[in-house]
Amino acid sequence: MPELALNVYSDMRSEEVKFVAKVAFLETYEQLVQNAKLWLEGNETVSLVMLVKLEEDPCYRRPMQDLTESDISKKVACVRYCSVGS
Repeated sequence: MPELALNVYSDMRSEEVKFVAKVAFLETYEQLVQNAKLWLEGNETVSLVMLVKLEEDPCYRRPMQDLTESDISKKVACVRYCSVGS
C-alpha cells in the first residue's frame, strides 16, 4: 500500500495510477526496492515510484530507560516539589 498515489484520468475517463510514493521506517531498503519493482512491473500505468527510507542515527533510546524504580520515584517527587514550591 503506497503512502501516496497520483491518479490521472485517461482519454477514456478511466482512472490510472501514474506516480507512487512509498515511505518506510521499519522496512529495509531492499524491501522498498522490491515494492517499487512490484508497482512498476505489476501495473502498466505506473511510470514513477519514489522511495523514502527513514533512519535514526543514533537510534532512539528512552531517556529514563536505565533508571531504577527508586530513581524514577525520586525524580517524580522532585518535579512535584519544584512545581508546588514555585
